[in-house]
Amino acid sequence: MIDVTGLRVLIVDDDKWLVDELRRRLTAAGCLVDGAGDGIEAIDKIDQALPEVIVLDIMLPGANGISLLHELQSYSDTGMIPVIILSSSVEVADSKRLSPYGVTDVIDKATMMPDDVVSAIRRSQA
Repeated sequence: MIDVTGLRVLIVDDDKWLVDELRRRLTAAGCLVDGAGDGIEAIDKIDQALPEVIVLDIMLPGANGISLLHELQSYSDTGMIPVIILSSSVEVADSKRLSPYGVTDVIDKATMMPDDVVSAIRRSQA
C-alpha cells in the first residue's frame, strides 16, 4: 500500500460537510488537508501552498471545476498536480476525456464511500 503520510491534499467542494468528512478521513490516513469552497478560494490556497493532489467537484459556485482545470493547466507547476474529480455529474466528468488535464480518477458522489477518496489518492501516487 502506498504511504500518503505528509501528502498535501486540497479538497475543492462547496459542500462543507463533505469537505469536513473527507478532511477527517484523509488526516487519519496521514495527509495534510486544506479545503476550498470555490475556484477562486482554491487558487488562493494553491498560491499559498502547492498541493500534491487536488480533489475537485465539477459543480462549484461561480467558475466551475472545468474552469479550474483549465487554469491549472496554464502553469507548469500546477499542470502536473494529479486531480481526482468528485462529482454527482460523472457523465460530464469522463476521466479519459479529462486525463490531459491531470485527472487521474472520477468518483461518483452518489455511490462513493469516504474511503474511496483515500484509495484514489493512493492510486494517483503510484
